[in-house]
Amino acid sequence: MDIQKLLISNNFQLHDITTWTNSFILTYTLAILLGLEILAHLVPYVFKNTKNEEIEIQGKHLDQFEMIDLLYININKILTVIFVYHVIATCYYTDSIALKYEELSIGNTLGSLIGKCTPIDYNIDY
Repeated sequence: MDIQKLLISNNFQLHDITTWTNSFILTYTLAILLGLEILAHLVPYVFKNTKNEEIEIQGKHLDQFEMIDLLYININKILTVIFVYHVIATCYYTDSIALKYEELSIGNTLGSLIGKCTPIDYNIDY
């Protein structure tokens, strides 16, 4: 079954993992892991000319990753796949989140993103 047929079938629901086929789960997982790999190469390239003199290095710097480091990196990648699914489900089931194209605006997209990421980035408790 191809993805297009899956997406238009009556029983497929993006927010409900029980309706996903094995091929969609594999495609979804690979798409997210591919996105993480692209970001891993894109971010250093984009910011290669920035000066990081202001950022103080704290803790042990690793020039070469050990097996345990690679294990934790890969565990976090798998957890990212699970996290993205939960974000999709939360967005679907939360009534205050606009899902229709006509309801989208700068305030309810970028504004909510800034509102959500600021406490996380600055370790602010709610």
